[in-house]
Amino acid sequence: MFACGRNGDGQLGLGDTTTRFTFTAVPALPDGKVAKQVVSGGHHVMILAGDGTVFACGSNMNGKLGLGDTTGRNTFTAVPALPDGKVAKQVVAGASHTMILAEDGTVFVCGENGQGQLGLGDEENRNTFTAVPALPDGKVVKQVVAGETHTMILAEDGTVFACGWNTYGQLGLGDTTHRNTFTAVPALPDGKVAK
Repeated sequence: MFACGRNGDGQLGLGDTTTRFTFTAVPALPDGKVAKQVVSGGHHVMILAGDGTVFACGSNMNGKLGLGDTTGRNTFTAVPALPDGKVAKQVVAGASHTMILAEDGTVFVCGENGQGQLGLGDEENRNTFTAVPALPDGKVVKQVVAGETHTMILAEDGTVFACGWNTYGQLGLGDTTHRNTFTAVPALPDGKVAK
């Protein structure tokens, strides 16, 4: 893996905070783990390894690395395992929050929550990955997407859920009211289904 660009918070994972203008090799993950997915948020980077291990580096303001503290890291650091043996299959990063989608459809969140973007029913920041309440009617999460301060979930049946900052109507709920729990978005017109 290679990285370049701004590195003021150590988000390139190179062990320092020096900006790089050319792609520079990132040290290998421990124990021979291989990156399957790499995502960047606001000044932080997350890696999902092939075995489901998650690694984090960069700014940790508001606990967005999920490491149990707010100390930044300039090398990729393993995130504690998810509870109950759950295995990560997708990692998503917003500006100051991070989500993990587990193989069983459980969503875990951490980081800034000032606009309710974690979907936990409050506006309290979290510095460890915390499970989001299950979707209503037994709906199963298929995909998670993050904006700067809002989060969207796509269920397997095509239903979309949204939470977080909504000043410009970005949640698609027909108003500008912020939400701190995942709220179903009205169905698309003409019977169209989100995928």
